[in-house]
Amino acid sequence: MSTEKPGPQDAIRITQKQANILRFLMRLPTNVTSETVTKLALQDPNFCDRLMSIIFPKRRPPSITPHVIHQSIKQLSVERVCRLFLCNSIFRAFANLSLPDFQLGTFWLDCLRRGFAAQYIAEKIDYPNLYEAFIAGFSSEIGTLLLSTRFNHLCPYLYLLRTRLSDHRSDMERVIAGNSHGEELNKSGLSKLLPTLVLQAIEQQDKAFPSKDQLSTLTCLVYAADKIADIYQSHPKHIAVERAESAIKLLELSSSVEEVFTTAENLASALAQDLGLDVPFPKSYADLLEINHDTEVEESTWDMLFPMYSERPLDDRNAFLGRIQKLLDNYQKNEGFSILLINIDNFHRLNATYGHPSGDNILKQLSMLITKTMRTADF
Repeated sequence: MSTEKPGPQDAIRITQKQANILRFLMRLPTNVTSETVTKLALQDPNFCDRLMSIIFPKRRPPSITPHVIHQSIKQLSVERVCRLFLCNSIFRAFANLSLPDFQLGTFWLDCLRRGFAAQYIAEKIDYPNLYEAFIAGFSSEIGTLLLSTRFNHLCPYLYLLRTRLSDHRSDMERVIAGNSHGEELNKSGLSKLLPTLVLQAIEQQDKAFPSKDQLSTLTCLVYAADKIADIYQSHPKHIAVERAESAIKLLELSSSVEEVFTTAENLASALAQDLGLDVPFPKSYADLLEINHDTEVEESTWDMLFPMYSERPLDDRNAFLGRIQKLLDNYQKNEGFSILLINIDNFHRLNATYGHPSGDNILKQLSMLITKTMRTADF
């Protein structure tokens, strides 16, 4: 582990001991005892300190002993402490991040909101492991942070993407960063710490379909929690609500979207305060739906990155070679560039079989697909 000031690529730091604790926390059994949690907590002085600040906000004991920790866990409840311990450990792994225009406190609150939405729904449908549901909902968003760390210069845009409905958001992430946030999590080192079932549910949430097996149910839980959380951050609100209603119907849930959202919001705010996050007072569901979105400001921001034109012409050979030569002439001033070579398989056979007009049409269709996903800086 380097002791130098972390850059964007090495800002996520976790020791082997912390990784072992986190892996254990991810797999706690549903009937875990306070004694087990006490033994684990005593291995992490940072968490013990956090626990003491909650139990003794004004006057703390002179020393932290196993008895004090055990009694504190029993006082808060094992369930609450497990979630507190898990989130505190994850927060610390990302503590050194420096992300421009990325509101980390708001982001973590949203992760908590997703976790509690998944947990609440799981409880209502008698899912066998509420803690597992919480982990899946909470972890489903972390890929956004991983993308922002890997592409530090894209932080403002990746954060702004969170105002988009989740389906559109994943597509846009692939355009500007190459992966969606779910795919990024699956390819990261954190994936080795997450339980396999949780990782699969996060990866497959866009393909959620109700079934009796546990993986399908957990996938639907993550999907529903994602749509519930969309109501807080994405626009337009009425579309987000409609999608959330459709998502909970997959699980045949009798609770309303408002009930799920309000419960998750209150639980997330309470845990965020325990974790020391500076978060705003929870908005009521009705007030949230009254918020007007300033689309003019947002669209002007997106114009800096995304003025995509479906009818934008491609450069001809001379123009293309001219641009390449200009880049080479100024190579020392540039950070570098990439060239993508695309080949259409069996194109000569297509021309010979169906004629050159058909071949020309194929080239036009391919050109349209390319231009629709090009940024202003691309040619």
